[in-house]
Amino acid sequence: MDSARHQQLTGKGTERIHCNAALLVDRRANVQFRMPVIPGVNDDEGNLDQLAQFLRDPGVKALSLVEPTLKQVEPATLAEPGVLLRSGTGVP
Repeated sequence: MDSARHQQLTGKGTERIHCNAALLVDRRANVQFRMPVIPGVNDDEGNLDQLAQFLRDPGVKALSLVEPTLKQVEPATLAEPGVLLRSGTGVP
């Protein structure tokens, strides 16, 4: 939840995330908070403690920590609205 670190990794700070999360909680939206856990990037105890405190303050009861999967996907292009073609084949 370190805004400077988030900025360094993603190009954006955490201010918008904080604002949107607080708004959702204030409006009692039925929302599930999830966060990908990336070893060596955001899995340190300090970051997780800050995240827990941030969510606890407005009354969030749960957070799902998810393991990201990096999967190479074959590139696709739009042939026409709503139709994807497999790269270089001309075949939907």
